[in-house]
Amino acid sequence: MNTIANISYTAVFLLLAIAIWRVDRKNRRRLAARHAAFIRSTLPPAEAVRETEPGFNLALQDECELLLNDPEFAARCDQLWQAIRDEQQKGEQA
Repeated sequence: MNTIANISYTAVFLLLAIAIWRVDRKNRRRLAARHAAFIRSTLPPAEAVRETEPGFNLALQDECELLLNDPEFAARCDQLWQAIRDEQQKGEQA
């Protein structure tokens, strides 16, 4: 008799917990949907990305930024500028 009562109480408790969980989940989803609708209504419409314009390529810009941020590339550029200055000085002395 005691075992049957414990099983019954456990089943009722689990059913109650599941019901509360489902109601809470439904309320959270409703609140999230309301919040998303509010955000969509307040934001301006999206504009086209500049990359879609003819003659503009963000991939090339990204590649240039990666090169310029590379310390080895910067060192080579410094060597190139130094070589150019040295050649200019030789031309002025001649």
